[in-house]
Amino acid sequence: DKVDAALGGLTGAATNKNDLETLVNGAAEKRKTHEYYNAAKTARDTYDNAIAAATTVLNKENVTQDEINAEKDKVDAALGGLTGAATNK
Repeated sequence: DKVDAALGGLTGAATNKNDLETLVNGAAEKRKTHEYYNAAKTARDTYDNAIAAATTVLNKENVTQDEINAEKDKVDAALGGLTGAATNK
């Protein structure tokens, strides 16, 4: 019947959150690095906002792979902005 045929057409894979979860779970450690704390405030804010948004998406029910990928890209871009130099002690 039509319902069975429609169900048979649903071939989507499970959403893979692993890479984004790793980035979110590593945020506390990243904030302890000179790349973070010596970065420009705007770069730190961008990173913090990307992590917050990623956390929201990870907790979203029925999140899609496209949503996960988009948030991972945002976090990766924000990481690229964390260019604080080592503190000269």
